[in-house]
Amino acid sequence: MGPKQVKKTPFYLFGGDAVNRPTSDKASWHISGLLKAGVLNKAEGQKVISIHREDLYEEALQECGNI
Repeated sequence: MGPKQVKKTPFYLFGGDAVNRPTSDKASWHISGLLKAGVLNKAEGQKVISIHREDLYEEALQECGNI
């Protein structure tokens, strides 16, 4: 029989379709870390999150012919 095998999901992703996509979840995670570390204040965090746009990423993919 042997030991029970468990399917593992990768913790770190270095490739794949969604790795570089600037989602709001990723933006929130980055901004919250910078706020907690004192690197950004709240107003700066709002500015940074406003430039973290998935629509611009999609447009760039289309222009490169990757969609």
